[in-house]
Amino acid sequence: MHRFYGVANKIIIADDGMVDNLVGNEVICLFIPAIAGPEHAKLALKAAHDLLHATGYGSKQGPWVPIPIGTH
Repeated sequence: MHRFYGVANKIIIADDGMVDNLVGNEVICLFIPAIAGPEHAKLALKAAHDLLHATGYGSKQGPWVPIPIGTH
C-alpha cells in the first residue's frame, strides 16, 4: 500500500489535484476549480488514466496492483 500511496500522491499533485484522505486501500482526492482551474474535470480524468498507466494496466505483465477508479 505504501508504494501505491506514493505513486498516487505524486500523480494527483502533478495534475493539480489535492489528496483529501487515505482510507484503507483508496485515495480520495479533489480537483477544485479554484485551484485546478476550469479544466478540473479533465485533469481528474487525466490523473485516473495516469494512475492506471503507472500501476501497469496495459503492460504485458499486467498491473502490479489491481485498482478500480471512480470519478464524480
